[in-house]
Amino acid sequence: MAMMATFGGASKTQERGEGHDWRGPLMAALRCIRAGNSADAMPHLELAYRHGPQIPEVCLAYGRELVLREDAQGIPLLELAHREEPGLSAATCELTRALSERGDHGRATHVIEEGLQRHPRDPLLWIVRGETALACDDHPNAENAAQRALALSREDDRVCLAANAILARCENQRGTELGKAGEIQPELFSFKRARDLDPRWAAPLANMGTTFSLLG
Repeated sequence: MAMMATFGGASKTQERGEGHDWRGPLMAALRCIRAGNSADAMPHLELAYRHGPQIPEVCLAYGRELVLREDAQGIPLLELAHREEPGLSAATCELTRALSERGDHGRATHVIEEGLQRHPRDPLLWIVRGETALACDDHPNAENAAQRALALSREDDRVCLAANAILARCENQRGTELGKAGEIQPELFSFKRARDLDPRWAAPLANMGTTFSLLG
């Protein structure tokens, strides 16, 4: 699923009266990342971090790139950003995803639940909650989270795509369970609905083909 988190929320940086030497390198790094040149972003991120090692926005951007490179220092930086800047939902999303991908599902769930307690109407947090539940094979909570995201932001195409991708995987799993119970028509309906929800995902179509082949 596409990464949707963006920088947002109020910053404590001004409250702390920090210097601004980190801003230029951070902006340069973000321009590189948006242009698809993450390798070129790293020197700028390293410089930004040297000037602002406690700045949540810096730790978020640098930590995310380190996580993508499977560098162990990435998660502590994301944790700092999440802890120091409660309004920075992107840090919560990135930290949750990093922990989940590492297999630390308990901590990932705790972090995203903490974020939702702070910002219960943030659809991106609900999307990440759904992704985290899927990673734990918790399809009921994944489906609920995706529905909550849609209810909050049906006009946002990114939210709709991500929520529908989660719902497709829940529907596909429902079809698999119905097939095991011998309920063939409902099984096929679930697979078809999964395909309609996320046409880019091939698994439901493959499952439909397998079911039809078994029927002869």
